[in-house]
Amino acid sequence: MSLASGATFGAYRIIEPLGRGGMASVYKAYEAALDRYVALKVLPGEFLHDETFAERFRREAKVVARLEHPNIIPIHAFGIEGGIPWMAMRLISGGPLSGRLGDDRLGPERIIT
Repeated sequence: MSLASGATFGAYRIIEPLGRGGMASVYKAYEAALDRYVALKVLPGEFLHDETFAERFRREAKVVARLEHPNIIPIHAFGIEGGIPWMAMRLISGGPLSGRLGDDRLGPERIIT
């Protein structure tokens, strides 16, 4: 499942795709009620009929929501919209970590910051 820019997904308006990982697609989205942009993580269509993936996604949301640390992105909300699990997280700038790494390894001074 892919969400188009400008589409509405629950309380969020999709702005643009940010990336895709092994288990989810992430979009920049706007939450009008709180006048803020979020990273909206959505379980893709190919995993929707596999309860194992859906349960893993739910468990990830619960576990991460309990964590409080300045280097962990907080989860604002979790829900299911039209049978699709999602979580809204703080949107941070800087792009994906893979783009920062390139072919180089991070030195200790960059890991700590």
